Amino acid sequence: MAATTQSPEQRELALIGKVELRIALADSDTKLEAILKTYLAPLLLKLSSEHVGVRNKLISLCQHISTRIKPQSIQLPVAALIKQFKDQDSPLVRHFDLLYIQQGVDRLSARDKAELLPVLVGGISKSGSQGSQIFNLLLRLLESFTLPPRGSKEDLGMRQQFEVTDNDASYLASWLGKFILFVPQKGTATTCPGLNAEDYAFVNLQGKENPWSPSASSLNLPRTKVLAARLLSSGLFNDHERFLPALFASADPASTISDVGDDILKRALPATDLEGETLVSQLFGLYFGEAGAPRVRASLRLKILGLLNKSTHSTTFSHHIMRMVDDGVATPAVDGEDVVMSNAPTSNVSVGREVTKLRSAIFQYINFVARYGSKDSLHAIAPRVIARLRDFVDNQGWPRPGPNEDLTSRGYAYEVIGLLAAAGPRSVLIETEHPNLDLLRYLFDTLAKDSSGSSIIVSVEEALSTLLSAISRLQLTKEEQSVLEEFLVDQMAQSADLEENKRLRSTRYVTIRFANRCLPYASVKARWINILGAGATSDRAEVREEAERGLSPYWHQMLNGSLGLALPEQILFPSFTVVVRQFFQGQTTGIIQESMAIVMQAKALHPQCFQHMTTFARRILYHEAISVSSAAPRIDSEWERRLDTAAESNAGVRKAIRLRMSSEEEGCAEASAVLVSAIFVNVTDPASAAESGSQLVEFLSMSPDSALVQLLPRVNDLIPTIKSNNHAKRMEAALTFGILASHLESDRVAIASQVSDFLAVMMEWELAIGAAVNQVDGATVALGYYYSRLAFRRREALTGDVFVRYVVSVMEIAMKSKDITLQAASHVAIGQLCLFGAVTLESLSSVTKPRTIIDKLYETAKGGNERAILSLGQFSMILPEAADKAENDLAYLVEQLHKLHEIRQAEVHFTVGEAMSYVASGWQSTALATKLDIDGPKPDKPERVHTLGRMTDRILSDCSNSKPALKKAAVMWLLCLVQFCGHLPEIQEKLEKCQAVFKRCLGDRDELVQETASRGLGLIYEKGDRRLKDDLVRDLVSSFSSDRQSQLAGNVSADTQLFEPGQLPTGEGSVSTYKDIMSLASEVGDSSLVYRFMSMASSNAIWSSRAAFGRFGLSNVLSDSSVDGYLSNNP
Repeated sequence: MAATTQSPEQRELALIGKVELRIALADSDTKLEAILKTYLAPLLLKLSSEHVGVRNKLISLCQHISTRIKPQSIQLPVAALIKQFKDQDSPLVRHFDLLYIQQGVDRLSARDKAELLPVLVGGISKSGSQGSQIFNLLLRLLESFTLPPRGSKEDLGMRQQFEVTDNDASYLASWLGKFILFVPQKGTATTCPGLNAEDYAFVNLQGKENPWSPSASSLNLPRTKVLAARLLSSGLFNDHERFLPALFASADPASTISDVGDDILKRALPATDLEGETLVSQLFGLYFGEAGAPRVRASLRLKILGLLNKSTHSTTFSHHIMRMVDDGVATPAVDGEDVVMSNAPTSNVSVGREVTKLRSAIFQYINFVARYGSKDSLHAIAPRVIARLRDFVDNQGWPRPGPNEDLTSRGYAYEVIGLLAAAGPRSVLIETEHPNLDLLRYLFDTLAKDSSGSSIIVSVEEALSTLLSAISRLQLTKEEQSVLEEFLVDQMAQSADLEENKRLRSTRYVTIRFANRCLPYASVKARWINILGAGATSDRAEVREEAERGLSPYWHQMLNGSLGLALPEQILFPSFTVVVRQFFQGQTTGIIQESMAIVMQAKALHPQCFQHMTTFARRILYHEAISVSSAAPRIDSEWERRLDTAAESNAGVRKAIRLRMSSEEEGCAEASAVLVSAIFVNVTDPASAAESGSQLVEFLSMSPDSALVQLLPRVNDLIPTIKSNNHAKRMEAALTFGILASHLESDRVAIASQVSDFLAVMMEWELAIGAAVNQVDGATVALGYYYSRLAFRRREALTGDVFVRYVVSVMEIAMKSKDITLQAASHVAIGQLCLFGAVTLESLSSVTKPRTIIDKLYETAKGGNERAILSLGQFSMILPEAADKAENDLAYLVEQLHKLHEIRQAEVHFTVGEAMSYVASGWQSTALATKLDIDGPKPDKPERVHTLGRMTDRILSDCSNSKPALKKAAVMWLLCLVQFCGHLPEIQEKLEKCQAVFKRCLGDRDELVQETASRGLGLIYEKGDRRLKDDLVRDLVSSFSSDRQSQLAGNVSADTQLFEPGQLPTGEGSVSTYKDIMSLASEVGDSSLVYRFMSMASSNAIWSSRAAFGRFGLSNVLSDSSVDGYLSNNP
């Protein structure tokens, strides 16, 4: 009855008393251990009692128990206590549970400890204020727990088996990561890199005891970190949870830890979203330190930078990026905290190396930001970052860095400056108000003056290349373009004398690239920069190559990505007058009006560029003159050659140029006068190229007599060149002398003196050797050109004594001299005198017989000498035509020309054909259209009525000849007659016959014959009327679209070669001609062989014709016909 009246407190005290009695009566450790195993956990549960007396009694009892369990052999019910700890919320219960758990754990066997880990892990996120002790307890158990093999069924099932929730895994992974970051600090420090005071205290057991001291009861920190890292790799955690701890482990100084971390990170990284806002924020927080935690160590910052380098989203954190730049360009002292916190002996060398690596990684990340950052972010950071990087370089020493500076980072700084400038706002490259191109000037000066070494200069060049791409995409205003032009011109000037301008290297190449990419082709200043580059003979070859590309409109467009341009008007060219003003007049000092004075001063300033100046200005003039003409060449890689060829051989183009040169519009006539003077100076300059002479002759031939007056006082300047050893320049100077000296306003006394001097030199031809031969050659040719032009200007043959002596000397040289050079000179002189009518048949006959001259020229010509062949043609200009087919000197000359079909060099026959056009039509041959190089109407002699018709008939017949050599020559001659005389009635009447011959020759085995025939058909198509054009197209289409026998297969005779020798061997020889086929058929007694072989030959010819069609451009004929001809009406 009394028991039932006990209060709850009394009952609890009674129970405690009973347990206390049992403990007191236990007389051995074994009995005590058994009692505690049963009653310790329930007894401690009573600490949650609401009665103070109960709690006090229990506390007193616990003190007694603690005394009794000091022997290490007594095992405590750790598993039950852990379970109770996890289930209870009472702080007092949890405290005493944990107290006995900590005492009991060390007494357990390894197996028992291993069994505790799953119990401890489940629900660990609810550890509350005892979290640090529970976590430390977990670390103690790791040594005893054996992880299942990675990827095994047991490994993958650990999370479920241990009843680990997502909160538990995240909690544990987070603290394992912080534990890996943990570094014990000396003294009173309460933080370490990556951990604030709270986290540091948590890992360090709140500082109540030192769990990491070297004592036997403490944990081995490096070993425990390895075990913690291995636990992270288990199936307890997913990749997202283990990612950051693995990152921390991978950057640990101990390789045993970092190896495990690297392995985990490698597997976790593919499954990690580096674009996540939270993760990126965490990474930046770790990098800079947050919530009271110092930033992580440099090795981990390097790892973080590597990850940020893969995160595009990280480029949006403008504020952090700016902090990072400040961090990167700071002096090494700022990183001193890392050294202090490491608590390890370090050297200045290792610190410097670490700082360098980190700074390099920062610059690499900024590089990434510049390449992949958003426009808004880059515009926000670019100006400030560039300013900080320039300060960094300046602090190192600019342009000469100080000793022991970090040159690798210096190179990165230059690269990043370039990238950010290109990606940032426009104002970084070109200032909004008063553009000055400050950044561009800075990088150019750096390229020229920085003494850091070649590797740094590569970075500067890369930065400039990046700026080049950026500026080339901008639309510059006139003011901005002007500033850029002046800056680039100044760079070229400073590169001309490096020592004077205190430069280490030239900036020409980069300057020229900027001019080509950032300035339009119409910019005269840009082309002037190209001229200066083309003349930079002391610089690298690539400088001159880039400059030459800039001078070409085609390559300029190619460099700027505009391909496929066909029409010249699509490209804006600089004005000719502005070009001359910049190239010549702009280089003079003071007011100079006289063109030759302007030229001489410009040449003195830029001797190496002078040839390029004149060549470019000349082509711009040509282009300007013919740009509105249908003859304007299309803009392609051959533009320069086509333009020069058109000016040399196209009568319409020459007329347009002549009109432009004499035009007073925009001062074109004055500019032309300057250009003529410049080219003249080139001819008389021994160092200039030979092509300058041909340029001058072109110019003079297109200039009216009034434009030549300015050059007349300088005729004497040509004498040294005429007597020089350079053959090409000697010939051009001789022709120039002939044009100018024969001018009606020239100084007759001075010219007579020069003529006498030349004649005196000629008279010594028999004794001349070595250089003297060249002087005789120059004198002979110069007088030939002089007398021929003088006769043309006076419109009469010459008869003076001096002239007669000259003619006699020329004939003596032609007949007697064995020297090839002098023979060639005599041929030129004879041809020119006859071409312009300076001699007549009668006057020449008084010196020597015409046929003797013809025979002498023929003897030289039959060796393939093109000069002698043309002289034969020109000699015919003084020979009259016979009314009938009677034999005379002209007929004899034609026969000699015909004999030249035996010349083996096929290309020479085009020269023979040109000579035949002289014979057949005289000055009416278009081949002579450009040979009239002085002002005046075309000569009307000689008279030709029958020669062209007779010659054409004979050549048409020869085109069917069975002799391959004659046939080939005849086809080429016919092509020349159609080309040069096709406008004359005699050829117009025979165009259909010519067409038939060319079509037949398309099937010839010889490719040159095929090509000639193809070109001939193209010419006929151009010169014929619409009916002839349609007939040609109809025949071509039917021939190429049918396998039946056609005229394309050709006609045969006994000697016609049908197959290549050796193509059809017979044992003793091979079947090649029609005669061979007949003989073979007769031998075997089978006449059908003839038909079989001829079928093969016919098919072979047809397919050869089709090959010719494809190779040699007959498609152009069909293309034109498809627009308005036969094909347009018969699709």
